Amino acid sequence: MTQQNGNPTTAQGLIDQLFGIATELRDNPLVSQAEVTVVQLLRPNPSRIGFTFINLGANPVYLWSDPLVSATRGVRLGANGGSVATKYDDDFSRVTFGWWIIATGGVSAVALQEVLIRG
Repeated sequence: MTQQNGNPTTAQGLIDQLFGIATELRDNPLVSQAEVTVVQLLRPNPSRIGFTFINLGANPVYLWSDPLVSATRGVRLGANGGSVATKYDDDFSRVTFGWWIIATGGVSAVALQEVLIRG
């Protein structure tokens, strides 16, 4: 039970109330590392309402919403913890796009969590 008397009784209930819809969290759905060649991080998904991406590796990583991502075209995430968080009401429909990454200098471990509309 996530609600009692219309009030959330769990963290998931609070999150669902925040978004106004039932949600679910998914970890690293496609990859867990960035390569020196472009890798798709997320497939397009119209049910995605946000995601958090963290570069765990020792090399900078670049993230962008199309496969032309590069060191001169994308969001730079610094080594050892550089991160980005997106949410539909800040970043609009771009959060639903496919996302790609590329590492500079070598393979970098990454962590990703996406929030999806459940169902």
